[in-house]
Amino acid sequence: MFDSYLASPSDLEVITDALKIVQSAKLSPVFKDRTKITSTAVVSYDSQFVYLWKINPVRLDQKIPHALSIPNQWQERWQATSLPESIKKYLPNEKTAIWGGLLTPFMALQKKRGIANNPYVTEASYHATIVHEFGHIYWNQFKLWWLSDKDNNLKLLKIAKEAYLGQKPIDPIDVNLPSLLVKGETFAFCTEYYASQLFWPQHQANIDKFAITQIAKMIKKEKVTDLDNEDSTLEPDKHPHLFAITTGKILLTQACGVWDIIDLAV
Repeated sequence: MFDSYLASPSDLEVITDALKIVQSAKLSPVFKDRTKITSTAVVSYDSQFVYLWKINPVRLDQKIPHALSIPNQWQERWQATSLPESIKKYLPNEKTAIWGGLLTPFMALQKKRGIANNPYVTEASYHATIVHEFGHIYWNQFKLWWLSDKDNNLKLLKIAKEAYLGQKPIDPIDVNLPSLLVKGETFAFCTEYYASQLFWPQHQANIDKFAITQIAKMIKKEKVTDLDNEDSTLEPDKHPHLFAITTGKILLTQACGVWDIIDLAV
C-alpha cells in the first residue's frame, strides 16, 4: 500500500514536534533522569530513505538511502525494541532506539484496521504513541525484574570483585534483590559466608578465589552483552548463585553484622 511512499515535510516535522514534547519541562515528573533517554535514536523510513533523529538536542540528524522493502506493519506502529537487522546495518552505532512509521501511512493503516473507536487515527495520537515508546525506554532502565542498566551491572560486579580482593573499602551502593528466589539465595549465601568467616576460614578463602575468577569472566561478558536482547550475566532467575556471590559480598561488606544483612535482604 505504501511501497513507493516518500515522506512529506509534515511527516518529518511531526516527529520532531513529538520529540520536543518528550523533552518538554512539563514531562519532567515522568522523565526525572533524562540521561536515561537522551542517547535514544529515533528512526523512521519511507521507500527510499531511513531517517534518524537525535533528541539532545532534538534534530533530524541523518537521511540515509536504503534498498529495503518496507512492510505495512512497520508503518502502522511504533516500537521500543531492537532495530531490525535490515535497518540496523544502516545505523550500526545506534544501541537504543525507538522506530516506527511516518504519520501519513500510520494514520491510514490504523484507519484500515477497522477497530471501533480506534484512538490512534489522529496526529495527536501519533505524538502520544512516540511519547509512549519513550516511556518504555525509560522504564527499561529502572525496572527491577530485568537487569537492563549495563553501567549499573558493571558497577556492581566491579565493587564485588574489589570487595573479594580486599583492595579498599567500598562506597555504599543500593543493591536491589528483584525476586523472592534471589532474596533467598542471597541470604543463604550471606549466611554461609558469614559463618565461614567465623568457623571455616579456608572455605571462605576458597569462595573468594572462585568468586574473583567468576566475576572477572562476568565483567568481560557483560561488557559485550546486548541487554535489549540478551540476559545479563547477573540475571537472577537464570544465574541465582552468580547474582548471590556478587550482591551478597557487597551486602556483607556494607553491613555491620548479620542482623543488618537480614534487614538488607528482606
